Amino acid sequence: MIKSFLPPEYCARCRYCCVFSDADLWEVPNSIATLNQRGDGLYACQYLSEIGCDLPRDNRPLDCRYYPFRVMKYDGGLVIAVAAECKYIAEHNTDRVPDDIAENLIAATKNNLLSINDFKPNYKILRKIESI
Repeated sequence: MIKSFLPPEYCARCRYCCVFSDADLWEVPNSIATLNQRGDGLYACQYLSEIGCDLPRDNRPLDCRYYPFRVMKYDGGLVIAVAAECKYIAEHNTDRVPDDIAENLIAATKNNLLSINDFKPNYKILRKIESI
């Protein structure tokens, strides 16, 4: 469903979401056991290959399946936010999350409450959530 919004071939070329600096290690999903240190001081997910993620989409951690969207804690409540650093989001100036993606993200988050992190300034709030 996210691929209806983000072209898979664009993501496979970019791979930004699968590489982490020391400052954004908080974004590594809990189920990712290994990061590979690269020569440039960054860390890459163990499943990142030249063609993108090696895991089938349904087997990927929640954060990976829905990136650049995520549920975050904000001001005593919950919001759906988007990673402003995602190159596709930056190029397309996205200011909303499609309804089908929002509904599925909220439903999936109910089963994975550990995926909810505090809001970070490199994200942009798109929608408040009443409850999970």
